[in-house]
Amino acid sequence: MIPDIRRWVYQSRLEAMTFHMAQALTEDRREMEQCIGRLLQPNDVPDIILGPEQELLPDDACRRRRIEAMAEEQRLAFGRMVEAILGRKESAERARQARLA
Repeated sequence: MIPDIRRWVYQSRLEAMTFHMAQALTEDRREMEQCIGRLLQPNDVPDIILGPEQELLPDDACRRRRIEAMAEEQRLAFGRMVEAILGRKESAERARQARLA
């Protein structure tokens, strides 16, 4: 899912990232797709999680900040999507276990 693992390993702002966020990409995409302005594709995930490649950002500080802010908004929307998916899966599993008990 992440073709360049160095971007993952050397990312400095991943303290809020969870393993589950990197794993899920199934449903609940509406907010995410509104955020990126098109249908979400699996190959979007690395850029959403890792943000823009620093060496490709413009030198203009104002443009750079806007791009980084938009990337952060996308990362947070992706996190909300993943957490919603996992929350429903956990609820379904608890309900299944309760039926078996």
